[in-house]
Amino acid sequence: MKLQSLYICVKDMDRAVEFYEELLNQKVTEKDDLYSVFVIHGFRFGLFAYQKMKEEHIFGSNCLPSIDMDSLEELKEKINGKEICFPLTQIKKRWVAEIVDSEGNHIEITAPVEAEPNELLDHLEQLHTTELSQIRIQKNVNIQGDVAEWCRNRISQKDAKIKRRGKNWYIQADGYEITVNAGSYTVITAKKVKFS
Repeated sequence: MKLQSLYICVKDMDRAVEFYEELLNQKVTEKDDLYSVFVIHGFRFGLFAYQKMKEEHIFGSNCLPSIDMDSLEELKEKINGKEICFPLTQIKKRWVAEIVDSEGNHIEITAPVEAEPNELLDHLEQLHTTELSQIRIQKNVNIQGDVAEWCRNRISQKDAKIKRRGKNWYIQADGYEITVNAGSYTVITAKKVKFS
């Protein structure tokens, strides 16, 4: 079983499409007077002009599409100027707010609470690579040895800048940027960069 789509009812298709193009940062994928669709990473988010089919509908908060942002700053930017029906609140490890769209539907917007760098530092022993990423990173940073150990040494430096965005940790240290998956502690990539 796979959940592939969700639709919400709208009164004015053009107004709703304009609202969601701005909210989702993308153009509508399929536009129609009756049913329009935004395809978001394979998931189909639909807008249904229910009145054209003479259907009844009650707007409100019984079912809320939830849109995930990468950061609190992005979340604040998205809800700025919108009608807020649930104020920005931290719920466990998520920031959550609800807005009312152009048609009266409630939409949840969430973002992760910034993780503390110690969370990564406390799990450095779990750092590892895949066989393919080991080879790729060795070429990227011009080393011969164990990539995970090389990364541990840089991440543990006192002046390392550690930040979590979404599902990954991003570390800037010693002229390199290292990306680590926050769930599995897999080193995804490492590369030489110039920091401003």
